[in-house]
Amino acid sequence: MSYNKQNAAKILSDYAQRPQKALAAAAEKKQKIYLAIPEIKALDEKISLIGFKYFAQAQLGPEGLEERLEKLKEENLALRKIRGELLKANGYPEDYTNVKFSCNKCNDTGYCGMDMCQCLREELVKAGYESSGLKNLVRTQSFESFSLDNYSKTRDPKTGYSDYQIMKGISDRCRLYAKEFSLQSDSLLFVGATGLGKTHLSSAIAKEVIAKGYDVVYETAPNILSTFEKERFTSAQEVSTDKFFQCDLLIVDDLGAEYQGKNSVSIIYNLINTRLVSQKPMIISTNLGYKALENQYDQRIISRLFGEFCVMLFEGTDLRRKNI
Repeated sequence: MSYNKQNAAKILSDYAQRPQKALAAAAEKKQKIYLAIPEIKALDEKISLIGFKYFAQAQLGPEGLEERLEKLKEENLALRKIRGELLKANGYPEDYTNVKFSCNKCNDTGYCGMDMCQCLREELVKAGYESSGLKNLVRTQSFESFSLDNYSKTRDPKTGYSDYQIMKGISDRCRLYAKEFSLQSDSLLFVGATGLGKTHLSSAIAKEVIAKGYDVVYETAPNILSTFEKERFTSAQEVSTDKFFQCDLLIVDDLGAEYQGKNSVSIIYNLINTRLVSQKPMIISTNLGYKALENQYDQRIISRLFGEFCVMLFEGTDLRRKNI
C-alpha cells in the first residue's frame, strides 16, 4: 500500500510546519494581549513560577509534600481563573492565547505515536481523489449509489439469466474486488454497450481502493494516448507518462474510442503488457465487443485482454436513456 508519492511529499511537508505555525500564532496572540491587557502578563509570570515552586517543594522532602503541592495546585487554578475572567471582561474568549492545533489527537504532527493519525490519512485520501482524475466522479459514483432498479428481471430464454441477475453478480464481484484489493489483485475487463454502469463501477472501486491508501490513476484511452504523444514532442519534465506505469491501479476507460493507428496500437500494447509483466492491476472498460476489438487491435492485445484479464460482460439497456 502506497499513497501517491507526490501527494505524500507535499502533505507531509505541510504537516512538518503546522505545529510551529500553531505555536507562532499563539505567541503572537499572547503578545497582542500583553499590550492590550498588561495585567495578563503579570499573571502569566506568576503562573510560570508555580512550576519552579513544584520542584522546590519536592526538594524539601516527603513530609507534608502532598498538602504543599495541593496548595500550589489551588494557587495555579485561582490565577488561571482570574486570567480567564480578565480576558472575558475585555471581550476575548478564555482560551484566546492557547495553542490551537487543527487536530488535537496528533497536535498537527500527523501521527499518534507510531500510527498515522486519521487527519493525515484523510488528507492523503482527498489528495488521492484529486490526482487520480476521479475527483468529480467519486462524488456521485459509489457502490451505495449504484442501483440495479433499471435492469430487467426478465430471464433470457437462451441463457436463463436476467440482466438484473447478471449485473447484481458483477456488482457483487466489484464490491469484493475493492474490499480485498491488493497489489496482487487480478486485472478486470469491463465489456458492454454504453450506459450500462462500467464507469460507475470503475469509479466505485477506485474510491474504496484510494481510501485504503493505494495510488490510483483513472483516464480515458484517448487521453492516455494524447499524453504519450505530448511526451514525444515536449520535455519530460512538462509531460510524463510515468504515472500510467507506476500507479498501484490503472483504470482505462473507453478503450477503442482512441485514434487508430500503428503508433496508438503499439502504445496500448506496451502499457498493457508492461503492467501485466510488472503484476500491476488494471481495470479496462470498452464499449466494443470481442469481434470489434479483434478488428481494431492485433492478436497480442486481444490475447492479453481475454486471456489474462477477468472479463465481465455488462448487460442491459442504456441507463441514461431510461432516466430521460
